[in-house]
Amino acid sequence: MSDYDRIQELWAQHDYMGAVSAAWRLPATENYSYLRSVVRLHDVTLSELVSRACQQAASGAWSPQYEQTHHDQASRWVAALLDDFSPPAALVDHSDGDEAEAFRSHMLRAHLLCVSIALQLQHEEGEADAAFDAQLCGHVSSHCGQIAQETDLPLAFFRDLLYSMLPESKDSRRLPPSATPISLTALLVGKTQRQGIVATLSLESRSGGSGLCYPAPDLAFVRRDRTFREAEHNACTYVKDAGLWKADYDVRWRVTRRDGRPITTLTGSSMGFAFALGLAKLFTAE
Repeated sequence: MSDYDRIQELWAQHDYMGAVSAAWRLPATENYSYLRSVVRLHDVTLSELVSRACQQAASGAWSPQYEQTHHDQASRWVAALLDDFSPPAALVDHSDGDEAEAFRSHMLRAHLLCVSIALQLQHEEGEADAAFDAQLCGHVSSHCGQIAQETDLPLAFFRDLLYSMLPESKDSRRLPPSATPISLTALLVGKTQRQGIVATLSLESRSGGSGLCYPAPDLAFVRRDRTFREAEHNACTYVKDAGLWKADYDVRWRVTRRDGRPITTLTGSSMGFAFALGLAKLFTAE
């Protein structure tokens, strides 16, 4: 059985943690490139592979059917990957440059760190939600602070990433309440593209924030280049200067292609107008 066949078998058996461990051991040769990995694994992307494995590790320890054996297994799994953190090229080298490769490595580490925190902070019945959330945010700050700086993402993003790994039954306590999200059509135009790609930009405001704007956890492996981040920042500044941004609110956004294909990188300033329009609409909708 080939390495890819083994990963595919584990994936089919819903052993996502095992699939990541098997992928971690892929040799660093041309025969194990990311492109070939995606093709051989029937379009299973890096984001999907890592997200499912981390959710399996973290959520199992928090489920009503919690078993100590799963907690121990998940703890050993995440510790082994963090202790020998050298993700293979088949996962992080997409032939798009060292900066992009480094970004994916940072995100891989962030996912594993969030799993580690979740396993450490199993929520005990009767524990006050506010106290637990404060403890969780403290751990996220200490574990993911450096990664937040390297990726230009706020700590709130990593908090949301951790909560996204927990069971749906925890939704009532997971995140600050959000207002009704709004969506609008946007055009993705990269630096080398002659034609734009039609996409949908969705934004939601969350109370109890501090004026942040950041992507949703499902965009963790989507790298934003400097020009895109500047356009996003300028749109936020415009809406705040216009007095529209509600005090103590954060905004979380996501963008999806209309053709259903995955987004790997967000580049250029073409989304700036969509962000400004969407943010203004979001805060004047009520």
